[in-house]
Amino acid sequence: MKTKLFIITLTILYFFFSGCKHESTIPLSNLASDSIHFKGVSCNKDSVYFYNTIGPLIISSCAMAGCHNGNSGGASALTTYSKILKYVSPGNPNSSRLYTVLTGSGEGKMPRSPYPPFTTAQKALVATWIQQGAKNNGCIDTNCDTTAVTYSSTVSLIFSTNCLGCHSASGTSLTKLDTYTGVKAAVMAGRILGAIQHLNGYLPMPPGGSLSSCDIKKIKAWVNRGYPNN
Repeated sequence: MKTKLFIITLTILYFFFSGCKHESTIPLSNLASDSIHFKGVSCNKDSVYFYNTIGPLIISSCAMAGCHNGNSGGASALTTYSKILKYVSPGNPNSSRLYTVLTGSGEGKMPRSPYPPFTTAQKALVATWIQQGAKNNGCIDTNCDTTAVTYSSTVSLIFSTNCLGCHSASGTSLTKLDTYTGVKAAVMAGRILGAIQHLNGYLPMPPGGSLSSCDIKKIKAWVNRGYPNN
């Protein structure tokens, strides 16, 4: 009986968190493994980092099955720094295809429907990263301040960077993380913390890797405070 219940539970979790298959995307653990890649490199609030922000954002929003994961439909792969850099002119966003397809219109605009377009803030991050030289860089948030965590300025930004390619209104997963209502429902159902901490019985999220230890601490702090809509 216990085995049957466990299988049913896993099946429910699968349908909640799957449906957006990232076939052979770069493991996110390789993008943000702070203990391996960037030990001792502290984050500068004025800098945008590839491993912390741009890589996860591009993979979450562009490298899904059927899009730019390199395995579907012959689409150009956006799965590693070197492949992404092919569409970048360091120092010049307006000459970088990676940026112009995000800000353009018509058939050439990316991501294509039904996937959500980049927000103004996300496009600004891409532009700033390119302006700063499109470096293959990363950092550790050594301070990791969890005292000032809010939904609007912290939690929603973590999800928009790492999750919305699948978990949005136009994404294929049943779990929606693009609104406070959707995030609250997932938290109340006990799915968020289990998934991002890769606990037994949960499908680990994001696929192929993990959020940074600091991002996990911030989400946990927000949840422990009653997950306010602040």
